[in-house]
Amino acid sequence: MAPVALGEQTVGSNLRPAAYCGVQAIKPTFGAVSRYGCYPFSFSLDHPSVIGRSMADMALVLSVIAGQDPKDPTTIADPPPPGQLTPSGRPPKIGIVRNFFPERTEKVILDEIERTAAELRKAGATVSDFRLPDDFDHCWHLHKIINGVEAATFNAARLKSPFDELAVSAAAATSASTVNRALAALIPGTYYLQAMRIRKWLEERTAAALGGLDALMMAVAPGPAPRGLSNTGDPSLLGPWTLFGWPAIALSTGLSSDGMPLAIQLVAAKRKDYHLLQVGDWCEEVLGRLPPPPL
Repeated sequence: MAPVALGEQTVGSNLRPAAYCGVQAIKPTFGAVSRYGCYPFSFSLDHPSVIGRSMADMALVLSVIAGQDPKDPTTIADPPPPGQLTPSGRPPKIGIVRNFFPERTEKVILDEIERTAAELRKAGATVSDFRLPDDFDHCWHLHKIINGVEAATFNAARLKSPFDELAVSAAAATSASTVNRALAALIPGTYYLQAMRIRKWLEERTAAALGGLDALMMAVAPGPAPRGLSNTGDPSLLGPWTLFGWPAIALSTGLSSDGMPLAIQLVAAKRKDYHLLQVGDWCEEVLGRLPPPPL
């Protein structure tokens, strides 16, 4: 329907829909793209992002929208990446994440990761096992605290009291997410500050463990795209990299036995967006892209 689309990711709202639709996506480094004009949700987690049919198309879009913006003080000083995606000159070195993510992932996706890894190896990539730091599982808790407090801050002006929203939510039997937003307003400031400190510490530990790898590989979502419109799927596997502000891409790899799109997630260290797109482009050439679905 369109060559590219702009999205936003605070947990997993850009890479996940792209993976479910059989197309590609990138969540850039935090601050690479200005958030001026976006509806705010989280001070430190909102990421303007791109969905596209190819890595090359997304690189072209980023060359236009990325870069420092005086209207958004969180933007970083890096210049926009080149609009033309050139080959990196060598097959990539990729680490398959072997802890924390596999136990949250269904067998059909784990099998797809192994199949994809075998194809990439056959084409010349160096694919090895990678283990995240032992404390990495704090990421999921940190994201909830930081996201909850920052979202509650944005909504504070319209609330007389978080207890009022809790009472209204309970009376109306509204969703758990609404109740959680109200509860987040009650989190002490010390919890939020500690969560921010631990995030920085854990990001530095993870970055130090990367070594000479070009990217990490894991699932985008725990399972294939859900059928129907009753839910939008599980964003949890995307949250840690949104928390760190690292660039991540969704790369479509094939279809499940019942014809639903499958995808992998590739992640690189902060500010390695263009190189990550080069890795994704190399993988895209090996794996091919999904054809348009029958409509």
